[in-house]
Amino acid sequence: MTKITVDKREDIASLIEKVIKTKGKKVTLIVPREAEISTIEANFKLLAREAELSDKEIAIESIDEKVLGYAHKHGLAAEHPLFQHSKEKSLTDIVADDDGDDSLKRSRKKKHNVHVVSEIVAEDEDDEDDEEEEDEIEEVEDQEQYEEEEETPVHHGSKMREEAYVSELRSGWGKRIAWAGVGVAGILMVLGIFGWSFGKVTVSLAFIKTPFDEAFTVTAEKDREVASAENDIIPAVLFTEEKNLVQTFEASGRERVARKAKAKVTIYNAFNSKPQVLVATTRLQTPDGKIFRLDEQITVPGANVEDGQIVPSSIEATATADEPGEEYNIGPISKLTIPGFKGSDRYEGFYASINERAEGGMVGEAPVPTDEDVKEAEAKTREAVLAAVSTSLSRRLPEEYTLLDDASRTTVTKLTVNTEADESGKFSVFGEAEQQVLVFRERDILFLLGEKQQAASLEKELQDVKLSYSDVVANFEDGTLTFGVSANGVLVSPFSRGELQDRLAGQSFDSLKRELASVSGVSEAKFFVYPPWIWNVPGDPNRIEVEVE
Repeated sequence: MTKITVDKREDIASLIEKVIKTKGKKVTLIVPREAEISTIEANFKLLAREAELSDKEIAIESIDEKVLGYAHKHGLAAEHPLFQHSKEKSLTDIVADDDGDDSLKRSRKKKHNVHVVSEIVAEDEDDEDDEEEEDEIEEVEDQEQYEEEEETPVHHGSKMREEAYVSELRSGWGKRIAWAGVGVAGILMVLGIFGWSFGKVTVSLAFIKTPFDEAFTVTAEKDREVASAENDIIPAVLFTEEKNLVQTFEASGRERVARKAKAKVTIYNAFNSKPQVLVATTRLQTPDGKIFRLDEQITVPGANVEDGQIVPSSIEATATADEPGEEYNIGPISKLTIPGFKGSDRYEGFYASINERAEGGMVGEAPVPTDEDVKEAEAKTREAVLAAVSTSLSRRLPEEYTLLDDASRTTVTKLTVNTEADESGKFSVFGEAEQQVLVFRERDILFLLGEKQQAASLEKELQDVKLSYSDVVANFEDGTLTFGVSANGVLVSPFSRGELQDRLAGQSFDSLKRELASVSGVSEAKFFVYPPWIWNVPGDPNRIEVEVE
């Protein structure tokens, strides 16, 4: 018989290969406690199948009860080495020896040992062997009785080993149970702390909803400050926006023209601290005698006096050459005199300057806009300025206000065409427009609806309101806006999330169910717990989430 000691880390494939290579028919596998092959029961099924295929008798020897159990289950011979040792010793010592008292004594002692082992293994023998064992037991019992102190060392050692093995089993299981208890307690503690720290409850409520419909006419007035449910009047706000722009267009015609140059001038007062009026057409003279005239009347501010010294003041204006022609396209010029003050002290105290070159003076053929050019330019400028003012107001309008489609008025207040083409052959159109809108706040409409609901003694809240408007009439002179309102929504019982959260905090789940059942107007109530092992509603209301469907 061949014995193979199994390494704790050895896998089943390696072990089967060793068994196949063994020459003998009988193979005993010595399996240590907690060997790797003992972790899977199917390994012993593979050993049994391999024994059958290779015509070998495989026996298992181990102190691991699990190994012995798996082996027996799959038809493999299996024994604990302690019991196997005792049996082998007993059978070996049954020897007939008539020489001397010592040998007889030894034989008797050995036979007494056989009696003990037979009692241990008798249950596993076949019925046919029972009679032989009983005969052997009777034969031994017929011999002289021995005292306990005469037991052989072999029997006494076997008994001690058996008791030690049982004690080891009990000790091992006791330790396992103790550690298992500690582990379970630790897990329960961790789960409890997690639930206490992060537990939460989500409550889902579905309320009974009653449809609500209401239609009425509202008047919004710009001079009213608060809404009145008695006659359905709410405040209105009138917004006004102005916008202007200049656009240039190609002049498609040509004709002989005589144009005067234009210049931007600055008029200075270095005379005294009093303002000075200069009328339109006041002359301004260049050092070489050319005359420009002011286009409009201006008032030159008084000079500043600092530390007894006069600091000149100034004002900007436009001036036109006194005669047409390119020779007036001049500048910059640092000082132009005012001939009207000549002969007085003001002549030196008042003067002008041209800081940029004067332009536009010419005599000859030049581009001019045709009537068609002017008409098309006016239409495009009108369209552009209207769009500009509408866009500007819509961006500036606060979000809280509602603007209805027919509650605005936009007009072009000024449209001026400058038919003089510039050097590139383009003429310009100046446009100015104004937009007015009458707006209101929808919260005032909801206020009226709430008042109507209270008047009807409906002790419920109006929710999911949808508003639509019709028949809009705006009067910008009076600042009033009249329109029809159609309101649709649902009525539900009043409910406070905060109050419910406070009532549920720290309650048992049975109390939670009773609280939810007592909420007025609820058609269905559900709650969800996280983690599932907490046993109470969290004491912190912030960890109670209330959802309303």
